[in-house]
Parts: sequence; structure tokens; C-alpha cells
Amino acid sequence: MEELRRRRILLPARPALEAILHLAIRHGVRIAYRALAGGLSEGHKLDLDKLLDPREGTSVTVLAWARTPALSPAAANLDRIAERIRFLRSLDLPVTLMERIPAKVFDEFAAEGMRTSAQHLRDLNSERRYAVLAATVLYLSRQLTDGAIDMFKKLMGMLTRRADNQAAARVTRSVREVQKPLKDVSKVCHAIIKAKEKGEDIAKALEQVVQWPAFAASVQAVDTLIAPDVIDGKIEMIQRYPTIRKLALQFLSTLVFRGHAVAANLLRALSVIADLYRTGKRAIPDNAPISFAPKGWMPLVPNTQSR
Repeated sequence: MEELRRRRILLPARPALEAILHLAIRHGVRIAYRALAGGLSEGHKLDLDKLLDPREGTSVTVLAWARTPALSPAAANLDRIAERIRFLRSLDLPVTLMERIPAKVFDEFAAEGMRTSAQHLRDLNSERRYAVLAATVLYLSRQLTDGAIDMFKKLMGMLTRRADNQAAARVTRSVREVQKPLKDVSKVCHAIIKAKEKGEDIAKALEQVVQWPAFAASVQAVDTLIAPDVIDGKIEMIQRYPTIRKLALQFLSTLVFRGHAVAANLLRALSVIADLYRTGKRAIPDNAPISFAPKGWMPLVPNTQSR
């Protein structure tokens, strides 16, 4: 309307103006379909058409399978998400396709692909079908990647809380078990103080309170209570390594991590761990980076003095 006024053209009737806008929108959407589909090779188009076929051994289409991963935090569900991510990436669609059209239009195409049945997608004209399927694949790949990261964080959080709870429960049990040894140690301490104040022989004062073997055993029990590993959930986490390794194996083998220079050591550590899992090696290289690790973990890391 501003352009018509600028050109001093009389405004058309409202129905005519609405028809013009409707045609312009349709024309713009067709241009977007053509732009997105035009960035696909014939191989990409064949792969996208296969998404509408039933998955082998099932009656569910490949697209429906990719659209419905289980998102509740569980190791098996993380495996299923990782499987879908690897499949979608195997289609090798160029990420630059997303730059061919406005982000809002891309999201609309992806939303259409997420809600439309395979039968209806088959009935679309080829340009629209390929554009919608391409947007859906790229959207799903991004969405599932975020879902995998979120699920891994939740699973590790659950394992950490369980480890901390078990460590705290072990401390509580240890405190109950060490009450008598603590009383013995307290008696000895009071006997030493009393003998010192009176100028009496400390050794004789101790023998009157407790037998030496029993006192030694009590001290050993107290040492066990105050040992750092008793109250530290990190030990419990290390004992859960088989579970953590299974989670990390899928996580690191599926995702590729990038970052700024400040995260270089962390990224290199992830690469080292992924390589160990991939090759089946168990020995950590002497030059593996650990500078990013919190100080609380350092006592549990071997050969920290040499790195």
C-alpha cells in the first residue's frame, strides 16, 4: 500500500488487494521450495524419497521412526537417539541448505514435515516434497543432537546424585559403627589430659582406661571414618565406570565437538577418550590433557605430577 501511494496509484478494492497478497505469498513459498530443492543432488532426492518407505521389518516408515525417539532418560534411549542421529547424518545433506531460505520459512517447512503423514508427503509435488523432507531431516538432526546432550547430562546427574547419596549413607553407617571406638579414643584423651595436669605417668593412666590393642583398633576405625574416600561421591562414581563408559561410548562416537581455543585441552581430552573407546585400548597416554579437571579429582588421576 505504501508503494501504491508512492506511485500515486489508486488503492484497489480490498478483495483485489487480498488476492494480490495471497498470490504473492504463494509465489514466495514456491520460490523457497525451489531454492531448497535446488540444492539437492539426485542421490539426496532418492534418499529423501526412501524416508517415506516402511522401515525394514516393520510397518512404520523411516520418517516416522526418526520423528519419534524415546526421550525419557535411560541408557537404552540414548542408544536409540544416537542411532537416529547417525542415520540422519548418513544422508549427508549439506547444512548450507538452511542458508538458502529465511529461518522462519525453514522452520515452517520443518514443522510441516514433522506433522504430515508419509502418505500426504508422497502426494506433494516433487519440489515441495524434497524441500519439506530436507528441512525435516536437518531440523531433526539438530533437535536429536540437543536431545542427546540433554539426556546425557540428565543420566550423569542421576549417577552423580546416587553416588553422593550412597557415599552419605556409608558415612552414616560408619559413624554408627565407630561410636564405640570414638568413645575409647575420648577416654584416652581425657586420661592423658588428667595425667598431665596431675603430673602422673601417662602410660599407666592409659593402661587403666583401655587395653593397648583395643586402643590401636579404635584409632584404626577412626582413621577409616575420616578417610577422604569415605565421604567423597567420586569413589562411588568410579565404581560406576562400566555404566558411564557405555553412555560415553555412544555419546562420543555419535557427536563431534568443536569450540574456541580456551576449550582446546577439553576437546583434545574428549578426542583421546573417544579414540580409546573406538580402538579398545585401555592405557591413557602420558600426555593426555587434564588441566581442565577440578582439583577435587586430581588425587584420583594417576601420574598427575608428570603432566
